[in-house]
Amino acid sequence: MPNQKKAEPHKKYRVLSLFSGCGGLDLGLEGGFTYLGHQYAENPFEIVWANDINEKATKTQKLNFPNTEVICGDIVKLLADGIKMPDNIDVVVGGFPCQDFSLAGKRRGLTVKRGQLYLSMAKVIEMKQPKVFLAENVKGLLS
Repeated sequence: MPNQKKAEPHKKYRVLSLFSGCGGLDLGLEGGFTYLGHQYAENPFEIVWANDINEKATKTQKLNFPNTEVICGDIVKLLADGIKMPDNIDVVVGGFPCQDFSLAGKRRGLTVKRGQLYLSMAKVIEMKQPKVFLAENVKGLLS
């Protein structure tokens, strides 16, 4: 198959992480850790930029990912202010807030500001044109 591209042997895919909290989703992407006696292999992803609105979460993210640029702030405001994000992003990931979609919540959905934060993720995807994006949320989002 002459037209197929071969994977670069040691390429790390550059990841931009939104609504990252302390970095749980990011840790799963990067791998290379041990938990409850199980060793998880290192994956070919590198978190290069992360954002969350919670200051304590971003402090933890910085401790867990010392080589990542971590920005604390409201993504809506940061985007409106023209925040600089890295270029050449391969993957955009985000677990945008789920409280307004959860079956355990008030199910206010898209009618409230927090329920519309997925739009910020969509804007970043449009801006960065990654090869792929991963959006994590609850099943209630579908209904």
